[in-house]
Amino acid sequence: MDAFEKIDQVQDVDAILAASQTEEILVYKHSPICPVSFHAQRVMTQFGETEKHPRLCIIDVIKSRSASRYLAEKIGVRHESPQVLLLHSGKCVWNTSHEGINLEALKEHAIAA
Repeated sequence: MDAFEKIDQVQDVDAILAASQTEEILVYKHSPICPVSFHAQRVMTQFGETEKHPRLCIIDVIKSRSASRYLAEKIGVRHESPQVLLLHSGKCVWNTSHEGINLEALKEHAIAA
């Protein structure tokens, strides 16, 4: 997942929320011990290979639990894993989780203009 910036700390969350004021950011919350997350990770990797995707970030919900929880609190979206969050203007404008993470949904909601 080389195209994905890692979010490891609370400060990283603040930075992406600030950056979302001027660009869309897609955050993928991943659990390395969840089979559903492994499928979602393959989908996200495929999506990252498309030409017009927003800035992509990833949070390991186990290693970076405090950052993951902080993001959920800041945007008011209940934490799930796996989960995808599209941020714009400091807010979550779209999210999905589990089986909802598929190429069709990502292309519909998160393709950059």
